[in-house]
Amino acid sequence: MKHSAETARPDWVSDAMYPFESRFLTLPPDHGMHYIDEGEGEPIVFVHGNPTWSFEFRQPIRQLRSEFRCIAPDHIGFGLSSRSSRREDHPPESHAHRLAALLDHLDLRDITLFMTDWGGPFGLDYTRRHPERVRRLVIANTWCWPVSDDFHFKSFSFLMSSWIGQYLIKRHNVFVNKVMPMAVGDRDVLTPDIMAHYRQAQPSSPTRAACACCWMVAHHYGSLIPDARGVRCTAGLHHRCEQLAANDLE
Repeated sequence: MKHSAETARPDWVSDAMYPFESRFLTLPPDHGMHYIDEGEGEPIVFVHGNPTWSFEFRQPIRQLRSEFRCIAPDHIGFGLSSRSSRREDHPPESHAHRLAALLDHLDLRDITLFMTDWGGPFGLDYTRRHPERVRRLVIANTWCWPVSDDFHFKSFSFLMSSWIGQYLIKRHNVFVNKVMPMAVGDRDVLTPDIMAHYRQAQPSSPTRAACACCWMVAHHYGSLIPDARGVRCTAGLHHRCEQLAANDLE
């Protein structure tokens, strides 16, 4: 693994809205994982889901970096991280292993994990494998149990794996344009500038390959969290973070 600090990034990323230094970690076989690492103190690691990226956590990080070390990666295939057309790069296990590689590379201790959506199983997998490194869990709109027998997840996976589901994701960016806004209580916080940062992160069909693998949810998550059952942890997936982000500091 190789670390590099990068300053150049796409022109569509607003330095005013996302005032952080972009960093990249090279992971095998040829991935470039983008992340931000701001502030000093006890580490808070923000783990996003589908179809968002570290931009979702911009305002909490702005407000917390004066007291904490705030780290937020972009999963491969999302945000400013590299893209891959290889199907084997997109199962939940692969994302979880790369998150663990980043946290191990940074040698973090006493971690507070803030997890939403897909980020929940990824972060909880790391927690069960490295309990000595994790101090706190903040769990928002995610799950911590196998879902292969859950009708909701099975139906969702069936639809998203069908030709029409794949068409809607790859050709019409339906996760960004329709699914994500449905998860926000006050959609007025999703201004055109904010939505542009999510749309530009997935501007074409090839860049949506990871997003399109959302159907794997019912088939693979049980291997990450096989024993955790019984606690359903819910909160507004994007609602709270976008509410905070809507109050951007001048």
